[in-house]
Amino acid sequence: MLIDQPISQFTPSTKAAKRSFEEMFDPNPCGIDFAENLPDTTTFLSTPEPTDKLVQAYRKLAKLADLVKEGKSLAIHTNYAKALHKQRNPTTEAKDKMLHTELKQYKAWVGGAIMPTIDWKNSRKTVDLPQHEESHFKKQVRAIREIYDNPHITRTSTYWFMSNFGYMLPLVEAVVIVRSAQRKYVRDREGLTEMELAELETARNIVQVTTDILEKRERRLELEDTLREKHMRLNWVMDLTYATCEVIQNRLNVIEEKVARLKEATKGMGFSRAKE
Repeated sequence: MLIDQPISQFTPSTKAAKRSFEEMFDPNPCGIDFAENLPDTTTFLSTPEPTDKLVQAYRKLAKLADLVKEGKSLAIHTNYAKALHKQRNPTTEAKDKMLHTELKQYKAWVGGAIMPTIDWKNSRKTVDLPQHEESHFKKQVRAIREIYDNPHITRTSTYWFMSNFGYMLPLVEAVVIVRSAQRKYVRDREGLTEMELAELETARNIVQVTTDILEKRERRLELEDTLREKHMRLNWVMDLTYATCEVIQNRLNVIEEKVARLKEATKGMGFSRAKE
């Protein structure tokens, strides 16, 4: 296969979710053009796959590296094919962790089942819990506020509710599990915007797959001493691939450096923790 042969590309029928107003108009600190609007006839680029031969991977990589040099988004031009977070659903993940009764009650609540009417102002009970249960109780308070769509439910009202409506505890625990999964999903984003996260995951995939292909080729060379002599162009192609992959790695570094700065800022006086 020759390096200058055309590579297969694809034109998916659907595009990713709309970008936020901020991502479209606020200058991006990572220097990536997330405001680019591609026409419906755009042919998206493919990324290196584990089954690709070295030359195939290089030719794909070269086109992707050109995008980076132009300041364009890898995620946009590959139609978010490697943006794994698009496939994540924290609620679905939470449901997998629920007990049967918790899941059953959660589905009933989501389905619109009428909750018991509570006089929250006059329904109170002094909270009497061991210290080690306090943290989880706070989560239960927030869960009940969400169940009843009432941010003013107090600790004492929550304690009264849980003491008198024990049959609803599975629902409370189910909502606690969902909220925890959602918070973890947000933390995983590391302060990145939707587009930056998509770019990060796309670049990571490209670099990882390419690196694996190169390492596989290196191992084969170690086993076959004469292979390099038989294919004089092999060293050249490998060097080109390493150099081109470095361009994608630099894009990855830029985003990861932003993550590091955000983490550092939150350690000191940068950002206070948001209150629920």
